Amino acid sequence: MLEGTLVGVNAGAPDQITRFAMVMAGPAGKRKKITLYASPVPIPRPPGLETEAPGWTFGERSPALEARVRAAWGRGLVGIAHQELVFVNAATGQINQGSHTLKAAQEAHAARFNEAACPIAETISLGDRVWVRSTCSGVYRGNVGKKGARVTIHLLDALVFEGGQLASLTSYANPSIVAKQLNLKTSEH
Repeated sequence: MLEGTLVGVNAGAPDQITRFAMVMAGPAGKRKKITLYASPVPIPRPPGLETEAPGWTFGERSPALEARVRAAWGRGLVGIAHQELVFVNAATGQINQGSHTLKAAQEAHAARFNEAACPIAETISLGDRVWVRSTCSGVYRGNVGKKGARVTIHLLDALVFEGGQLASLTSYANPSIVAKQLNLKTSEH
């Protein structure tokens, strides 16, 4: 098991960066699967960032921690999140702190997609980290865009635990895919 993060700087727009997360899983010495996720749109480059070297970590999977995340997933991770949870939207670069921010995001999602389900497709872990790949689908009930449209989006959530509690969650999703399904214009058009 190998995990790492990279930052790519766009030479044409040096004030923008793209963050990548890579997970490689397989028996020692044999590459079984490589999954690469990127923030779907460039985000503002943090001040003072010249380069960011990849930080690689090797280790064994943590089946017990994966099972704990799977059990809490249907409850919105209630009961395992630390009060000082750091919640990061990788698509926008927005960072919020406190377990209440995760709850607020889940409540907003439930209001817009009141019949949505986000079953887990796959979990993978490394020490105190768990990655959850899921697919969310539901009927849109929000006030902007095509109300009543069925929307589907694929997600990757990167969870980090400290002291047995969820300390940070970074969510990778592509909002432009949702916008297209709701007939909304995006910067890509």
